[in-house]
Amino acid sequence: MKNFLLLMMFAGCGVTAIAQTPQTQQRVLTEQMIQARKGVAPKALPDGFNPLQMDMRLSRATIENLVKQNKTANNTTSKRLETLKNQAKRQVRRAGETVDTVQCYSVAQSYFSGYSFTSEGGDVLAYNIGVAVDGTKVTFTNFFNLYDPTSYSPAHDYPFTGTYDPEKKTITVPTKSKFAEATICGDFYGYYPAVLMSGTVGDDQKLIPDNELVFHVEGDFERITTDQAVCAYMFTADGSQSYGVQEAYKQLYIQKPTDKPYIVALGNELKFGNTFVSYPVSKTFYLANLGGAETDYAIETESDGDSYSVDPVAGTIKAQSLQTIDVTL
Repeated sequence: MKNFLLLMMFAGCGVTAIAQTPQTQQRVLTEQMIQARKGVAPKALPDGFNPLQMDMRLSRATIENLVKQNKTANNTTSKRLETLKNQAKRQVRRAGETVDTVQCYSVAQSYFSGYSFTSEGGDVLAYNIGVAVDGTKVTFTNFFNLYDPTSYSPAHDYPFTGTYDPEKKTITVPTKSKFAEATICGDFYGYYPAVLMSGTVGDDQKLIPDNELVFHVEGDFERITTDQAVCAYMFTADGSQSYGVQEAYKQLYIQKPTDKPYIVALGNELKFGNTFVSYPVSKTFYLANLGGAETDYAIETESDGDSYSVDPVAGTIKAQSLQTIDVTL
């Protein structure tokens, strides 16, 4: 296996990223996903289900079936969610009365590609996250962009707040996994709370939870990032059972509106594994221009014997847009 050093040079800014080549991780479909593909809807949580196990994400068929059961078996669910929704509306109204909410262009890389977990990082998402700063209180809205108007039972984002430390330049949000102390960041299917969680994803694909999510602030809230995994977990309304992760971010950038370009790389830790001569392997990462002006970029590679090729090697990225980059071994 060979190491690949990728040097990226942009007009107005520079980024260096290193892609490593350990053995490619194997992903295995859970029994529930296999059943879902066959059109069989399981009626209970799978044996040995661990909600912290990222690669045990429940299939959509499993979750929808569980939701149907609980809608008829537990009417208190909707009452509890209605209370949470009203609290969220009041929180948004209070934030709007004191300070403006700034719509920030945001780019995130999920730990999921489609519905499958991948430790390398999967889908890249771009949308606006609202940020309202009121002294040391920072309120986030539309954090996971959960709402899908085409869904029969759409999910919703709720605002949540963190505490800004001007000396450390950090925003801290509680993310305790105990439901009674959890930060509710939305709902799924209009019935089940979405709980904000953070931590580190271990080599065993299990989330090691942290009690706090820490954001790093650049300048005058020009950019907000975090080094932690950020997740939305689905719970029953009474908190007695977690149905596991529904969304999880490996990388996240929240950019305050600016008239200058700013480029970041997402998914640039590439794992090629082993391959045979004359059997090329290709991987893709993304460049994101978070800023408000287009910019040029150029990529240089350093590898043994020019083993890697990059396409495209240069180009222009429009404001607030993504560019895919293919790397071939």
